[in-house]
Amino acid sequence: MTRLVAVVTLAVVVCVAGLPAGAGAQPRRGPSVWPTAPATPVAGQVHGTVIDEQRRPVKGVAVSLVGPVRAFAVSDRDGRFIFASLPPGPYLIRAHQEGFLPVRATLVQVDPASRVLQSLQMSRLTAPRTLAAGVGSPGATSDSGVQSPDGDAEAGEVAWRLRHLKRGVLEQATAAVAKAREVDLAALSERVPSGAFADLPFSGQINLLTGTTFDKPQQMLSRASGAPHGVAYGALQAPTPIGAWHLRGALTEGDLSSWTLAGAFVRQTPATHAYEAGVAYTMQRYDGGNAAALAAMPDGSRNAGVMYAHDRWTVHPRMVVEYGARFARYDYLEGHGLLSPEAAVTVKALGTTWRGLVSSRATAPGAAEFEAPGGSDMWLPPERTFASLNRDGSFRRERTAHAELSAQRAVVGGVALTARVFAQRVDDQLATMFGLSLPHAPASGVGHYYVASVGDVTASGWAVGVSRPLAAGVRGSIEYSEARASWQLSPGQSGPLLSRIEGLARGERERLRDLAATVEATVPQTATKIFVFYRVNAAGIQDADEPALPLATRFDLQVRQGLPFLNFTSADWAMLVTIRNVFTQGAAEASVYDELLVSNPPKRIVGGLTVRF
Repeated sequence: MTRLVAVVTLAVVVCVAGLPAGAGAQPRRGPSVWPTAPATPVAGQVHGTVIDEQRRPVKGVAVSLVGPVRAFAVSDRDGRFIFASLPPGPYLIRAHQEGFLPVRATLVQVDPASRVLQSLQMSRLTAPRTLAAGVGSPGATSDSGVQSPDGDAEAGEVAWRLRHLKRGVLEQATAAVAKAREVDLAALSERVPSGAFADLPFSGQINLLTGTTFDKPQQMLSRASGAPHGVAYGALQAPTPIGAWHLRGALTEGDLSSWTLAGAFVRQTPATHAYEAGVAYTMQRYDGGNAAALAAMPDGSRNAGVMYAHDRWTVHPRMVVEYGARFARYDYLEGHGLLSPEAAVTVKALGTTWRGLVSSRATAPGAAEFEAPGGSDMWLPPERTFASLNRDGSFRRERTAHAELSAQRAVVGGVALTARVFAQRVDDQLATMFGLSLPHAPASGVGHYYVASVGDVTASGWAVGVSRPLAAGVRGSIEYSEARASWQLSPGQSGPLLSRIEGLARGERERLRDLAATVEATVPQTATKIFVFYRVNAAGIQDADEPALPLATRFDLQVRQGLPFLNFTSADWAMLVTIRNVFTQGAAEASVYDELLVSNPPKRIVGGLTVRF
């Protein structure tokens, strides 16, 4: 434990080093004790104006922003638009308006608490005057004139007579087709230079990926963990004067074939009520021969449906109220659907953003296979199956009641400081186990795992963190958190079984210590983006000197390499490679044990081509 405390102290000193004198500890909202990534730094903004060739404002232009999140706005009568509350990172900004040439995508960098000004200039479409082939010339005068382009009067008279000869039916039809074709070519000639995608009134993304899962490095080059499988993902966003429609879909084939489809409507943020509503449906079918998977899925398939609605109500420029609910239905879960309501209030006072949140979150076993993270390049359909280890063989939902108070503040130099306190009560806490070989159950590999309900737990804790620029285009963050938990194990479910599995045995009262670090880097010269996340968690009996359980580690490495030599259109082409062993998405209101109670999580590697247009 002395070594862990020393590591924590050294990491905090390294991140805080270089702060200006007088920059005190000023908090912002932090994440859960075990999320997949640290909290989002203080948001930035993008302001701008759309003008024409004569530098006059253009009204009603659809402006799209694609990056860590996607957003749409419509310019007002002064040509102005605004994107607020943007997570830091690089964004592609475009503009579309009927009657104008599309604006080629421009890359802008949004930093925490910054305000980026961007001016977009659009050119009006001007159809060129076209003439039928062989009929007159730009230099010819009116029909009564005889002056030719080279001044030959005789040639001009001959041309006039040829133009007025009576035509046959075939000649008239040919002329009509030629005229229509020339009009189409004239319109196309105005659009081709800006790219095949740029003139469309929507933006989107296409991913063609290949992925596999392995437990040990040597399995990457063998079929012990199954053959690699392909994943196709597509997304479209269509702007409207008041918001935008979103549509996403993905599918994969293999022993486990699955597909998922989701749609949503998001109202643009410069409004009193910025609401979002959507639905999603996912289905998986198992056609392999694993005995554990066949026993868990007797009908060979599973499906899940989700619908949600959320509203962000700006009561006052310094006060925002958020509320919403999510309803999910899983066909393998007994009983009714799962309802998850939440509400939050955000107030800006004394230079700090304060936020209070209460929620009741219902989670189904295996929900991580069906849920899709928002705004992620790595949105994948279900790729694994799971079975119950409860004594009665049933699945039980997990219910987490969560309350927290957080604060966030940006200080000089782009530094953001955070603080948060929380309390939660979890009923039927879920545990996830990979690679089990039990006498009474079929063996499972990395493509199949077991889930069980452990018992009830009450936890409370706090978290502090700092995020700051490390160099040009590089930002790092670190966060330390502690939590104390009290267990009520369920011997009638899976308590005795879990006590024999390394890393899952729990004490009645535990203390959790967690350290997470993130580095994000953007290299504009090479169009490279790198994301690195690493987390260490130590759990042990309260008031004990050393942890009773081994350290749990999670990592996530993503590299996105732009392909500028393929940007012959307005699309953004890139190669994406990621390797990670993080299992759950780690929402702030989730249980602090959701990721910690994942035993022997396999590593997933995914790579392929991504196209944003």
